[in-house]
Amino acid sequence: MPEAGADVLRLFVRKVEYLESLSFVGALSDPGSKLTMDFTGSSLTGLRFAGPSREQIDAFVLTMRLFMQNNDRISIANVAKTIEALELPAELKQPFFECRSILNEYLDSPCSAAPDNPEPTNRQVLETVMYGELCHIDAEARQCYLAWTDSPFAARFLEMQFVAVAKGMLSALRAMAVRCQRIVDWSGHGDESARV
Repeated sequence: MPEAGADVLRLFVRKVEYLESLSFVGALSDPGSKLTMDFTGSSLTGLRFAGPSREQIDAFVLTMRLFMQNNDRISIANVAKTIEALELPAELKQPFFECRSILNEYLDSPCSAAPDNPEPTNRQVLETVMYGELCHIDAEARQCYLAWTDSPFAARFLEMQFVAVAKGMLSALRAMAVRCQRIVDWSGHGDESARV
């Protein structure tokens, strides 16, 4: 394997490990994400969201977007190109592509629910929140984000959905990182992680 390919795969693994070390991940399990609604009769009187803070979400998104934006060498698409170009046995490459396919199926499946949109996909929720509120503000994504968050309930609900999708994305990234590390180890470049 060319050293440049090994460097890309090691960096991918390292950045996934960094994501896993962030407090965002701890906030997912303790106390877990949940939306609590208080009612008096049929009127909504209170709304509380327990889960990662905005600061934790921002820190997580800062690194997660490296895997999504194709102008970065460790984007999932670019890592797939790197792996495809390597002269490796198919059985070593295929598990990464299977993980990528599962992630894309998940992202393209309907989200459990979102305000004012009967069936947005998980990808639409992820990209609308990221590019409509958190980073690289895109005018169209911003307009959609504002429409989806026109009430406190809708905003909290969308935040909860975003956190759930980000958690799913992290699970897929973990699986892909394991596959990348296997390729690096198999090719004899596993001892050079300090070079990244």
